[in-house]
Amino acid sequence: MREHQGMNSATQSAMNKPLAELSLTPGGLDPELAWAQLLRRDPAATFFYAVTTTGVVCRPACRSRLPLRANVRFFTTLQQARAAGFRPCLRCRPETPPRNALEKSVHTLKAISTSPFASQSLAGSPA
Repeated sequence: MREHQGMNSATQSAMNKPLAELSLTPGGLDPELAWAQLLRRDPAATFFYAVTTTGVVCRPACRSRLPLRANVRFFTTLQQARAAGFRPCLRCRPETPPRNALEKSVHTLKAISTSPFASQSLAGSPA
């Protein structure tokens, strides 16, 4: 088995499992349907996927680079993925609840309005 830096032994052993074994999911998740949702980056998907080569678990809507199918494992809960040795993605943060588009917009507008530059740029604009 080839050693990979930054990966725990559970992730390393998962890398060496055959594809047929990797596609078996706890909780009865259909791997083909899950893969199709992952390819669409479906925000309504209710599962998590882990990439064996990186040791990271993500939501299907994560904007990270799509992995090879052979390197993906599906989980119904984040706790299952973490128990299997995967860490949460730093991009999609699967351990936090997902925000919808409206919540993201409100958060962005609040951040802009409290910026020290916001009052300067608004003061210089014509009324």
